[in-house]
Amino acid sequence: MDSREKYPIEPGMWIRTEEGEKLFFRRYSSTGHWGFFADGNHHSAREHKLPLAGLKPWHRDARP
Repeated sequence: MDSREKYPIEPGMWIRTEEGEKLFFRRYSSTGHWGFFADGNHHSAREHKLPLAGLKPWHRDARP
């Protein structure tokens, strides 16, 4: 089972962390259990590495 089948998010989606941060999912790590996220989808935005477990897509009409 690859990361796309295991987690409900995929690159190009916005997610919201448990702390309420909105981040852009850029790419999977080589292991597929981590992802690289940024504050924006601009190529120069700073990246953060987070575990994929428990992350969900961000929906504009959803409340934090």
